[in-house]
Amino acid sequence: MSLPWQIIEATVVRQFCRWIGPGIWHGRGVHVAGHSGSRFAAAVGDPEYTASRRLSCRGYPGCPGTTLTGLGKGMKRKQSNWKSLGLLVPPMLVILALDRLTKQWAAQSLAPVGSVEVVSGILGWRYAENRGAAFSAFAGAGVLLCALTGLIIAAALVWLIRRPHCGWWTKTGLVMLIAGGLGNLYDRVRFGYVIDFIEALFVRFAIFNVADVFVVTGTACLVIGILKAEDRSRHAVSGRG
Repeated sequence: MSLPWQIIEATVVRQFCRWIGPGIWHGRGVHVAGHSGSRFAAAVGDPEYTASRRLSCRGYPGCPGTTLTGLGKGMKRKQSNWKSLGLLVPPMLVILALDRLTKQWAAQSLAPVGSVEVVSGILGWRYAENRGAAFSAFAGAGVLLCALTGLIIAAALVWLIRRPHCGWWTKTGLVMLIAGGLGNLYDRVRFGYVIDFIEALFVRFAIFNVADVFVVTGTACLVIGILKAEDRSRHAVSGRG
């Protein structure tokens, strides 16, 4: 095969490898056997390519002496990532169902009576329609809160998709944050307000709901997960030193 055709095919493979995901192309990309690295780099126009760091095509059948190992591993990694994400869907659905059922109960059974004391001086149920954020913050900013909640949920989903094998604390926090955020976002979009009904009687505090509990708990888990990841990174750096 002549060099120009090898260059064209190698360029196509490079873009395909980048689309599949990192780890296949960067540092392992395309190596055309029998040609100097500098000549191939100049023809393809790849600034990352150097003569001292040649890239190998692992998985490109057009390159002599290669197999489909690299691409196969990349596809298996993608499948493993989606399988890991699929396991997170049931707990999200459980949280959403719990939030939805408790809010329906509050709207149908608690709203007519207003409030009920469950544990004297500690816990009570009080029906309220919250037009602000969690714990009644930013009341009256409905559209802004919907947009902000949507952005937070989207960011959490992207995090899970890009790093599906993150630590337990981080993964648990993201699942709680996404499910709780979706629960309140559903109310805000459908009704224009969020149904709250949990009241702490031992302290002067806002009325809240199950979704709020999961959002706050998930945020705490996420912070713990980030701190633990940073701690592991520091230990890894010190170990190499």
